[in-house]
Amino acid sequence: MNKKVTPDFGGTRGAIMFLRINGNISYGQSAALQQTSQKPDSWSDRIVKLIPAESLGLYGTGSAIVPDDQKAGLWILVAACLILTIVLRHTATKDEDGKPQFIAICISIVSLLLWLTALSPPVGPFDLGPNAYLGALLALIWGVLIPAIYKGK
Repeated sequence: MNKKVTPDFGGTRGAIMFLRINGNISYGQSAALQQTSQKPDSWSDRIVKLIPAESLGLYGTGSAIVPDDQKAGLWILVAACLILTIVLRHTATKDEDGKPQFIAICISIVSLLLWLTALSPPVGPFDLGPNAYLGALLALIWGVLIPAIYKGK
C-alpha cells in the first residue's frame, strides 16, 4: 500500500517554510504555555523570521555576477529580491485561515532595503556617498530593535 506523505513544515502542510511570528516568550513564563503547539517565538526566532536571508543570499550571489558598470543589472536583482521576499513571506506567514502577517511582510521588505542600503557601490544599488556608513548603522539598529518591538500574534 502506497501512502502519500505530505511534508509538514511547522504546521503548514505543503508550505515552503513557516515564518509566522508567534507572540512573545517573556522571562518567567509558565512551562505549560511553553509546551503548547503554538509556542511564542523568542527574540532570536523573530530576528531569523524577519530578516529575509533568502533574498539577501540571492542579491549577494547575483551582484557578484553583474559587472561593476552595469547598474541596471543590480536594479533587476533588487526587483527580483523584492518579489521573492513578498511572495515567500506572504506564503510562509499564513495562519490556519490563510491570512498572512502583513506587518511581518512589510518589516521584511524594509529589512531587505536597509541591508541593501548598507552595501556600498559597486556591490550595493544605493550610493549614499560620504554618508554610506548611515545605511549600515540603520540596518544594524533595525535588525536588533524590530524583533524586540514586533511580537506577531
